[in-house]
Amino acid sequence: MPSTLSTHLIPTLTIGNPLSIDTTDSQIVGVTTYSKIAYYTNTTDAIAKQQGALATPYLINTGYTGTNLNAIDTVNTYFNWNVASLFNATTIDARVCLSEGSGHDIVCGVGQSGIVEIDSDGVTAAGTKVLYLNISRASSLYGSDADMTNLPIIADVFSYGAGVNNAIYRILLEETGDNTATFEGSIEYEMLNQLNINLDATYNALATVDQDVDIIIEQDMTDEDSPRVNYFDLGARC
Repeated sequence: MPSTLSTHLIPTLTIGNPLSIDTTDSQIVGVTTYSKIAYYTNTTDAIAKQQGALATPYLINTGYTGTNLNAIDTVNTYFNWNVASLFNATTIDARVCLSEGSGHDIVCGVGQSGIVEIDSDGVTAAGTKVLYLNISRASSLYGSDADMTNLPIIADVFSYGAGVNNAIYRILLEETGDNTATFEGSIEYEMLNQLNINLDATYNALATVDQDVDIIIEQDMTDEDSPRVNYFDLGARC
């Protein structure tokens, strides 16, 4: 998810009430209306401390709490993230956790983006959750603090189950050719049933930020309940 997304429209489909980053953290300088993409600026931290496997991680307050998470938690609850904009070309990999601060990681994943299941045993009712970034095998993030301005990041919590469907999908449309002003993307869906509803494979390979996204349908969604892609046109941000 490159930083140029800050000037692009990102059509977005939201079902239910997933959790996404808000502007609680002072270094989150804005969040787009429909796509819930947060923009991170850090002009004070020394980037040098982020070098190497034992670097001190960034802690970013998501704005949602353990109480919020427990309110939508099911046996199929997932942490969805994309923090690729925080990394430079020399970065090999990253470790990203949803955490209750420095004392307790609820769930961790490897990679600049991904989706990973949250074990219900790891969720507590108290404590503000933060996006916990740990650069495990990186030479550095950026060369100077000045480079870390208005960088888009995503940290969501999804949940699925019988009568439960909370998720957000961002569609990165691609232009069909040079200067065509026509952009393409697709949405494919999987309907939950008694055979697949509790299978990890149903959820952990979902493309949630892509030209071609995969969405989960929990029950018939027709008329006013039909899935809708939201966006602003006329050059506004979504």
